[in-house]
Amino acid sequence: MIFSSLPILIVDMVGSVAMVIIAVLALNKARQLREVDTDNAIFLYLLWISTGFTIFAVSRSFSHILKQFLVLTANMDIWQIISPYTGAVNTVSFMLVGLITLFFNQSWKINEKILSSRGKLEETHVQLKSLNQTLEQKVIERTEMLTSSEHKARRIFEQSLDTIVMTDEKLRVTEINQAGITLTGYRKSDMLNREMSVGEFLGKPHEWQRIQHLLDTKEYILNEETDFLRSDGSQVRVLITGGVDYGAFGCGKSFHFIIKDINDKKEMEQQIAQADKLAALGELSAGVAHEIN
Repeated sequence: MIFSSLPILIVDMVGSVAMVIIAVLALNKARQLREVDTDNAIFLYLLWISTGFTIFAVSRSFSHILKQFLVLTANMDIWQIISPYTGAVNTVSFMLVGLITLFFNQSWKINEKILSSRGKLEETHVQLKSLNQTLEQKVIERTEMLTSSEHKARRIFEQSLDTIVMTDEKLRVTEINQAGITLTGYRKSDMLNREMSVGEFLGKPHEWQRIQHLLDTKEYILNEETDFLRSDGSQVRVLITGGVDYGAFGCGKSFHFIIKDINDKKEMEQQIAQADKLAALGELSAGVAHEIN
């Protein structure tokens, strides 16, 4: 009887050992895949289900080998005692595999949503990166334009033949070009250190009061003619144009003035007027002399 069952026994024993080996190899492969990509839901499912099958294979193989051993040694009574426990382990392990499969169905749906969201996030990231590069390029272009404009404005400011003065809200000089330094006779550092105001350069206080009133009411002045007081006490006739500048982002207001020296023009007009008077007087004298003769 034993020899007639030997082939079946060998197949059962070899099959049990092979099942354990295959299950362990599958579990090891699933673990390696899981380590390669920890976020992959398929690899996680393979690891779980391989674990369940390994438990099932070990339990079933152990129970089969133990059963054959007890049968061969005529200890069937012991097998009758422990067989319900080995069957329970097999049942639990098989139920575990089924539960893992059912749970994976829900996990896969969640994973699909996650993958979809990830795709959208990656697409958004690409768009944001493109926008960021475009923004950086625009910032560079705008910076270059502003730098160029500032350079041009600075050249106009420095090379202007007319005096250009910038002041704070209290009309104290904060910036003046080279033409202004020549006109006033003061050094720029002296004007800034002494916090000189535009009013100190006007020869007549009432003229400055009138200009201040225009700035307060109209916020600008246009070609106001007045006497300009230089550092040596001499006066020149000038035309003053100016206005209020309101700073951006809540900065305080400031003023700018363009002062044109018309002293030479006035002197020439006076000379022309004097020449006209002399010419008229000469004509009158000639006419009187002619009448006398």
